[in-house]
Amino acid sequence: MKNSTGEYWISTHEGIPTQTREVLNEYLLNIKLANKTESTISKYRSILEQFCSECLVLSDSLNHDDVLKWVNKFSAGKKESTVKRVLSILNNFFTFCYVFNYLDKLLLKKRCGPKVPELLSTSFTNQGYAIREYFK
Repeated sequence: MKNSTGEYWISTHEGIPTQTREVLNEYLLNIKLANKTESTISKYRSILEQFCSECLVLSDSLNHDDVLKWVNKFSAGKKESTVKRVLSILNNFFTFCYVFNYLDKLLLKKRCGPKVPELLSTSFTNQGYAIREYFK
């Protein structure tokens, strides 16, 4: 969803404190300039707007446990891959905030989140079947 000026990378969410929204918009512009697609930026904006409107992002009191509590609430009933994507979006945003001195510490650890199982490719499965059939 684009804002009223058609600039999909700008958040106009009124539930986000002004200072946090300015940092969010700086981050969204940064990923736009990195040539991310409109759908990717819109997805990032949507997730981050929801997070920023429910948590005090640029607050010294925000910690790792607060973030994980929000992620657990947000991800109830969602697939593990969705949770992993949300954690990745939050981690990228927090890293941006840390690098540009908006946060004093990183709020997520690399190891947090569900482990998404790796799927075997169908070509490998079909090839394995063909090999078994050949040696029968």
